[in-house]
Amino acid sequence: MSSTENKFLDSLSLYKEKDSDKLILAYKGNVTSELLASFLQIIELKLEMSNEKVSVVKKVYNVLVEALQNLYHHLDEDFTVVMTNEEKARLKDMATLHIYQYPDNFLISTGNYVKAENVDKLRKRLEDVNALSEERIRELYLQTLNNGEMSEKGGGGLGLIDIVRKSKNKLDYNIEKVNDSIFSFCLNIKVNRNKN
Repeated sequence: MSSTENKFLDSLSLYKEKDSDKLILAYKGNVTSELLASFLQIIELKLEMSNEKVSVVKKVYNVLVEALQNLYHHLDEDFTVVMTNEEKARLKDMATLHIYQYPDNFLISTGNYVKAENVDKLRKRLEDVNALSEERIRELYLQTLNNGEMSEKGGGGLGLIDIVRKSKNKLDYNIEKVNDSIFSFCLNIKVNRNKN
């Protein structure tokens, strides 16, 4: 394992091993549309078997859909770092997904690499969304839907807005420098189990 990969994995390890009993799904690797469908089926089954309230299952599932689509559509693919071809292949296909079930909430955590040139824009977008009130989130979501505007990635910029709208929680994130060209990005989304 390269030192670059180690730094990335270290920055994604926000939750200690003591929480491993709370872990209901963990994945590290390439993200494909087929894999997304499999994740959703697995989580749906696990949630149904856990006797969780239907409203909570629906929220977790909907937030997970948005988080996975966000991960899939915004995975930076063209790293301009001086590395061996093997290292480049590992970085390009590196994404993580962890889902934890705690007494008060579910935690969905995704991680991927981001090119240095995209970090400021990403951080601004996250902070802008976190600064919005619940009412403004709802207005912006409807406005974007009604305008029919689509971003270059196909989502109209709705992903993060919809995650906050559905989870009713601010976005918790961690962006860390791996080297001059690459940063690691970890997004943590809480879905409360005791709120509607």
